[in-house]
Amino acid sequence: MGTTYHYSIDDTNGSTAPVTGNGVISSVNQQIQNINVSSLDNGTLTLTVYLRDAATNQGANVTDTVVKESTAPVLSQVTAVTTPTNDTTPNYTFSSTKAGTITYGGSCSSATTSATVGNNTITFNALEEGIYSDCILRVTDTSSNQSNILNVNTFVIDTTLPTITITAPTKTSDGPITNTTVRVIDAGGVGSGNVSIDVSSTATTSNFSCLQTSTTQIDCTFVITGSGDLVIKAIDNATNQITQTETGYTINEDTTPPTITNISSDKPNGTYTVGEVIDIDVTFSEPVTSTGNVTVTLETGTVDRTCTFTITNALTGSCNYTVQAEDISSDLNVSSLAGTIKDQSDNTLTNFTPVVNLSTNKAIVIDTTVVAPQPEPEVESEVTLSKKNEVEVKFSLPSDKGDKKKDIPTGKLTNIPAKTIRFAGNAENLAGGKVGVYDYKGKKIQEEVVQENGSWKIKAKFDSDGIKKVRLRFFDTEGKRIASSKLYYLVIHTEKPEFTDLPSALNKYPGDKIWWIAEDEKGIKKYEYTFNGKKKESNANHFFVPEDTTVGTYELRVKAYDPFGNVSEKKSTITVKARE
Repeated sequence: MGTTYHYSIDDTNGSTAPVTGNGVISSVNQQIQNINVSSLDNGTLTLTVYLRDAATNQGANVTDTVVKESTAPVLSQVTAVTTPTNDTTPNYTFSSTKAGTITYGGSCSSATTSATVGNNTITFNALEEGIYSDCILRVTDTSSNQSNILNVNTFVIDTTLPTITITAPTKTSDGPITNTTVRVIDAGGVGSGNVSIDVSSTATTSNFSCLQTSTTQIDCTFVITGSGDLVIKAIDNATNQITQTETGYTINEDTTPPTITNISSDKPNGTYTVGEVIDIDVTFSEPVTSTGNVTVTLETGTVDRTCTFTITNALTGSCNYTVQAEDISSDLNVSSLAGTIKDQSDNTLTNFTPVVNLSTNKAIVIDTTVVAPQPEPEVESEVTLSKKNEVEVKFSLPSDKGDKKKDIPTGKLTNIPAKTIRFAGNAENLAGGKVGVYDYKGKKIQEEVVQENGSWKIKAKFDSDGIKKVRLRFFDTEGKRIASSKLYYLVIHTEKPEFTDLPSALNKYPGDKIWWIAEDEKGIKKYEYTFNGKKKESNANHFFVPEDTTVGTYELRVKAYDPFGNVSEKKSTITVKARE
């Protein structure tokens, strides 16, 4: 007892002072720990120890060597955790400059506790659905050197499937079911490219198109063209996949071939000569597609001119006719059409005779010769609509005072939503004479006597809609014609638009689309709809139920206007439901 120990620890650098120390031996096997050698260089350290008893007798030096290592491992991320992911045990890859023991912190742990030099892939223990932003790890080497703390990237575990809602106006139809919609909602996010018709779907479709209305919602529209079960597939951003099936769509076979309903032109009525380009617009009874060109032949005199167009799943095809030398026509018309044309059900058009041809709709004159002036004088005139939906034509005949005469443009179209047209004017120098309404062939339609004060009125009634080409002729008291007006082209159209599709009652959710179909041979100019007390105008045949609409029953009123001002109204009861 009373023996003391003395030690000295030194590195190989001669300029560094050794670490020394001493103490009293208290047991046969005594360990001396926690000696601070931080002042010494890394590398080989030499330890020298000797003992000294109470009588100051000193034992021999005992030496040993040890290697000092204080460099800590360095960690860095190699492959982040995929986010979002539906994998509850995701992988993470990091690199380490030294081998050692892995420790974890935060919400993540793993059965892997050893790291090697280089890349290390670990699999986290099972995690619940949620956001993970506090996961960390570090490596401690065999010398107890600890690495930097490595923060794992923030990631999301999402195992919730998207929801799919399929809405169709009907499940049974004699033709394609249009305006079918699909809505996909997923709180974790879903992209428009990840919503599709599944390969297991037996119902055939076309025009499938999706719009991302928000990061969590996709709205798609398409047309059901063939019978069967409809299967929609959606995959969210975390790769959760779901299919939704709606069974029993029935499309009755369409065996009716398409027809040509109308031929017209945007070219104003009038006389045209060499070089003029006139568009020819052919309208079909349903969307059609041509195989190659459709040839339109026009009656243009000795040589009939042609123009061609192609059409793909559309109602109207157009081509341009250019007037050439020696072409002539008093009222341009289409003599024939030729081509292979089919509807969506593969029915081939066989009847190429249009229901309404070009000459009925338009008054286009082709004349490539010099036009001789008309021998009879014309009357200054103006055409306006009266409050009674009739037309007033006011004339001012040349008088002894030399009133200036002015012509109206030849072939000016006037749209009339009535079959009764009233002509009125004043011709003081024709008192006792007559004024008559004549068609373009010279046939008298109606005639009246000019009053003593020169005023005159004629009410002409027409039996049918269409273009009426008329002029007014003026006769003195002896029946001699002294003046005529140019031709007036009065387009009479009294048919109101017809609603062909708007159910009397519908069940909808906020944000759902409500649509309707109205038809008119002259087209639809605009719609006016009233819903929940708000009236709006629109060129589209639909609107979306406002997202803030409360649950309840509402009246929807839709009005359709054609270009002539004819209007029809359709009502529907809309029941707005809450989404579950």
